[in-house]
Amino acid sequence: MPVAVKWVPTALAGLVLIGCGKRNEPRVAIASVEGMGFPQENARNVLARGGFHPNLDVTDFGSVTVPARQSVEATKLLIADAKLHPYDYTSIRGYTGKLGLPDESKWQTRTLNVDLSQVDSAPEFQDDWNLLGLAHSVRDELHQVGAEFEYKQPFITEIRRVRMEYTDTDGKPQIGYYGAALGGDRLRALNFKFYGWSWDHGAKHQSSGGTF
Repeated sequence: MPVAVKWVPTALAGLVLIGCGKRNEPRVAIASVEGMGFPQENARNVLARGGFHPNLDVTDFGSVTVPARQSVEATKLLIADAKLHPYDYTSIRGYTGKLGLPDESKWQTRTLNVDLSQVDSAPEFQDDWNLLGLAHSVRDELHQVGAEFEYKQPFITEIRRVRMEYTDTDGKPQIGYYGAALGGDRLRALNFKFYGWSWDHGAKHQSSGGTF
């Protein structure tokens, strides 16, 4: 099993590579993607394989921009991809089809009873590494918000997730999750619900906030 490593957005993740284009060339936004995880990788890889690399800027805020002269063809490419991967996008210029995540009530649900300290060895996660990645994102979030000291024995009771397909750098389809992990503490009256991303067979994961 690969070691789950938290993926942290960096300047490289935004991939602002415009040096090979015309200097000061005007750019336009043609789409927005879900979150900061693999939907950005999907849009970046789709456009790159369509010949729009390196004139591509997928920012940490989910806005996809391209040089104005390429906007029509690049938009057509993303519309074609959105028909296959609608959950990866929130909007595409000129496209009226349904985009975005489904309502949370329609997400797949996995009932659990696993201590957060035991997720790496728990049999419930051995058959689904992306599910394990979501569990790791809970640990990351508790650490980021400084709540890890409040929780003495945190455990996960449920994970809800959306199974989403994205395109990797080789143009091959891969599977990732966006989900919510719910749980509490066995020793204290505390509860949490954290959202996060998990992809690349769980090797990359990223928390995206929640409540505790």
